[in-house]
Amino acid sequence: MGDYLIVSRLTRENSDRTLSAELAAEARRHGGQVSDLNTAAWIAVTGPCPPPVRTVGAWTLVGDVFNRHHPTLPTDAPDAWDYERRLFARFWGRYVGIQFGRGDQPCALMRDPSGARECIAWRQDGLLFMTSSAEDWLIRRLRPDWRINRSQLAAALQDPLASAGPLLLDGPTAVLPGAIQPIPLETPPTLIWR
Repeated sequence: MGDYLIVSRLTRENSDRTLSAELAAEARRHGGQVSDLNTAAWIAVTGPCPPPVRTVGAWTLVGDVFNRHHPTLPTDAPDAWDYERRLFARFWGRYVGIQFGRGDQPCALMRDPSGARECIAWRQDGLLFMTSSAEDWLIRRLRPDWRINRSQLAAALQDPLASAGPLLLDGPTAVLPGAIQPIPLETPPTLIWR
């Protein structure tokens, strides 16, 4: 299974544009197949089986998607995430998604209910990062201000089987399986699939 890295500019500052272009070039140097998602975002895919990218409605999906045709699901009216609930019911596999809004700005992230493809996101230097793996070259280049979250670590040591969920680091956000993570990342996620 391959990995992905999505980088999206959150502002129109020249410094953000420059850093984004430098990171795209660095991703290419490390074997990434880089392509634009829109005017403000690009994706790099790597590995023996790079994940495919496709558009479904307002979502750009990254990974293996299996279409289950047209299921009908009961939803409560009004349901702001009705489309996403139907999308999760219809498309199975191992994928993540990003939704772009006005001005090609990212407005939400998603992770399929199986959780088979990782989805870690963070903001830094005017950019949003969404990745399955924090590659060494990326961490060396960005030097994010991440710290070990001692309370999360203590909880994981007390109950290692309950470690799915928040990361043991302060800084990046793990998008939960079956969840929509609005942007900004400080907004609580909405669990779509239970």
